[in-house]
Amino acid sequence: FRRQGGGTIYDFAWYPHMDSRRPETCVFLSTSHKNPTHLWDAFTGALRATYRSYDYADEITAALSACFSASGEKIICGFDRCIRIFDVTRPGRDYVTRVLVKTINSKSRTKRRKIGQRGLISDIDSTSLYGGLYACGSYAGSAYVYEETSGKVVCSLEAPAHRNGITKVKFASDAVRLWTGGRRDSHILEWDLRMLKVLNVYTRKCESNQRYGFDISPDGRYLVTGSQNGDIHFFDTHTGTQTGTKPGTQTGTQNGTQKGTENGTQTGTQTEAPSGTQSGTQSGTQSGT
Repeated sequence: FRRQGGGTIYDFAWYPHMDSRRPETCVFLSTSHKNPTHLWDAFTGALRATYRSYDYADEITAALSACFSASGEKIICGFDRCIRIFDVTRPGRDYVTRVLVKTINSKSRTKRRKIGQRGLISDIDSTSLYGGLYACGSYAGSAYVYEETSGKVVCSLEAPAHRNGITKVKFASDAVRLWTGGRRDSHILEWDLRMLKVLNVYTRKCESNQRYGFDISPDGRYLVTGSQNGDIHFFDTHTGTQTGTKPGTQTGTQNGTQKGTENGTQTGTQTEAPSGTQSGTQSGTQSGT
C-alpha cells in the first residue's frame, strides 16, 4: 500500500516487537511537516492512532524525529531542545515534556549560563539495557544518552567531526557502543560510551545536507550505509574495515533527490535536512530501508 503523509516525511519507526503472525503488532510511526505523529497499520495502511504535540500558541507542532522505546510501550519524539514522550496506549495530547537545556547560575552569581543539549533533535535510538536508555542526536552537533525513566543525562558526546550536525545515532546490541553520522560529513564514528572516545571511523561519501542512513546487522557484526553516489557500503565492526560495496544504479543529484532500482528494489528518496541548529525551517527527511 501507499499512504500520503500530508507533507514532507521527517522520520519513521517500526514497532520493535513486530511479528507478522500477530497483526496487532504490525505497526509503524511516521512524523511529517505540520502534522502530528501517526501510528499506521503495516498491513492495510489504516490509521491506528494519532499523537499530538502543541507549541506555546496551542498549535500542533511536528516532531522532527520519532522512536519507540525498546519495550514498545512509549513513543519518544524529538523537537527543538526538548523531547516529548507518549504512552502508546493513550493517543491524543497526553505527553511528558523533557527540556534538554537548563539555565544555571555561574560562579560569579551575576551571570547565568545554559547547559545541556542544544539544537533540533534529529534522530533518536533506544535500548532496553541498563534499565532503559535512549540516545538523541542534534543538528547542533552533539549526541546525548539519557535514562528512559528519569531523563537523567548518562553521557554526552561532542564531535568536532560532526560540526555540521548529527543526523543519525545507533546503539550497539550491548549498548556499550554508539554510532553517529552527520550531514556534510563523510565519517561515521563508533564511540565507546564507557571511555567517551572514538573506536573506529567508517568512511562513505557524504558532502551534502542530505541525511544518509546506516544500520547495524542484528548480530552487531556489520554496519551498512548509503552514500552520496548511490553505493551501499558494508563494514566489519569487529575490525573496522570495509568488506564490500554494492554499486548504485544512479548517482545522487545536487538538489537532494535520488531514485534508483536494482534487482527490483527501490533505494528511496532523500531530501535536504533542516539547516538550523536552534530553530528554523523543519524540512529534513529520511526514507528508505
